Amino acid sequence: GNLLSNAARYTPDGGRIEVRADTQDGQAVIVVRDNGMGMTPEELPRMFEMFSRGGRDSSRSQGGLGIGLALSRRLAEMHGGTLLGNSDGIGQGSEFTLRVPLADDVPEPAQPSSAAPEKLARARVLVVDDNIDAGDSLGQVLGLLGAEARVVRDGEQALDMFA
Repeated sequence: GNLLSNAARYTPDGGRIEVRADTQDGQAVIVVRDNGMGMTPEELPRMFEMFSRGGRDSSRSQGGLGIGLALSRRLAEMHGGTLLGNSDGIGQGSEFTLRVPLADDVPEPAQPSSAAPEKLARARVLVVDDNIDAGDSLGQVLGLLGAEARVVRDGEQALDMFA
């Protein structure tokens, strides 16, 4: 869902988004390709890092926080799969390939990539964000990293929860 959401977010009206699904070598393979904004070669190595938004400033980010791709990759890895991305440059769109084992052929989960942040074991985090999607996403990411995360929507709720 995140890959499709990103493709829609970064592809202008009238653009093209392709989704292909197939099986290969005991894996489901899903490819999402668009002809939208694309990425520079410098952005590619960091695209799956937490809070990485590439060269997008707040006026170009289309509301993205830079956690969706990191979360998507981590979820793929937790299911023994991989998520790879590529772009031929700005204005050339992007392509993401998700591979996950088919149910009948599930290997041991892959070790997280070396770029994965360290776990936040025992950390207690209070996320305060009036953007429901942003707050919930950040809470989920922090939970995946081992933190006990609580999400509230405003300052009053934050003070109540903190107390």
